[in-house]
Amino acid sequence: MGSGAYSDVKTIIFNDVTKVKPMVTVNTRWNGIAVAWDAVPGATGYRVFYRKSSESNWKSADTQNTYYAYLNVENYREYAFQVQALFSGQGGAYSSVMYIEFCPAEDYGTAISASKSSSGVTVKWNPVSGAKGYRIWYYDEDNDYDDEFDIYSTSITSYFFTSDQLDKGHYYIFSVCPIFNNSYWGDYEGEWSAEEMVYFN
Repeated sequence: MGSGAYSDVKTIIFNDVTKVKPMVTVNTRWNGIAVAWDAVPGATGYRVFYRKSSESNWKSADTQNTYYAYLNVENYREYAFQVQALFSGQGGAYSSVMYIEFCPAEDYGTAISASKSSSGVTVKWNPVSGAKGYRIWYYDEDNDYDDEFDIYSTSITSYFFTSDQLDKGHYYIFSVCPIFNNSYWGDYEGEWSAEEMVYFN
């Protein structure tokens, strides 16, 4: 061999994306259950598994989206969901199993939505006639921590949770209830909204 200098040896590490678990959220809608998850890099599709929690056999449906609407629901029945990323037909890692009970829309108060960004989560709700304000409840599933606070305003129908209030990599659940009097310690009387789940990353 020649006497020239050799280049430095470089080590390249390839991450196996087939081992990435989809991070799944499940939320009730007026006519069914919305299942959503973050995209897995390199995935060509996803397989959604579902069943009643009282049953052991899973059914499945394939999709190229990052959401799935499950409409074959029964009132007050609990369902289980799990998602698997697909890579050109090869199955990747499974998500955690997520459980949710479907309740009809008339059981809830105002409708809410929760959307995330890199800096926090925005919770919005529909105004309730006669309300003096709103009570917001949120729950950190990973830390088993919950808190609630009141907003006494008829014009405010959204709240932004900053990254200082939330931990990245955690699941959060949000709900809103209208307040019908001005006493902090008084009964707030209204019905709580359906719970909205977000995975904050």
